[in-house]
Amino acid sequence: SYYQPSQLEKREDSLNHNQLKSFSEIVQTLRKRNVELILVYAPIPRVNYDTFTNKSYFDSLMKGYSKYYNFNEILTLSDSFHFYDSHHLNQNGVEIFNKKLIEFLKAEHVYGDNEWKYVNTLSLGGRTHTSCRLIQFGLIK
Repeated sequence: SYYQPSQLEKREDSLNHNQLKSFSEIVQTLRKRNVELILVYAPIPRVNYDTFTNKSYFDSLMKGYSKYYNFNEILTLSDSFHFYDSHHLNQNGVEIFNKKLIEFLKAEHVYGDNEWKYVNTLSLGGRTHTSCRLIQFGLIK
């Protein structure tokens, strides 16, 4: 069975002040320790993504912290064929996303054929679900 998205109302992607404050503190701690940070917005169904009226604001906010890739703008995935539900990729979507993510990580010299550099994930409002969890546990190597 495939995910069948329904039309949603336009809305602003709200950022919790406490989450954003904590996220900023984590980023500052990483900078002090000279840890390279790459932020990734994992894909969500297009029907959900298109409801957000402040996508540009969110993207510019994240770019202000570090190198940032919004895979909702990089990949073209089908809501019905690449998502399990309204927030999670299915196996087909994970394979496409991971392949492209690995390309980006290799280009950033974070992921190589013979070695792993330390990669960890941060979640701001649940945005890093599927693939970042895979990286955290090393399943895409």
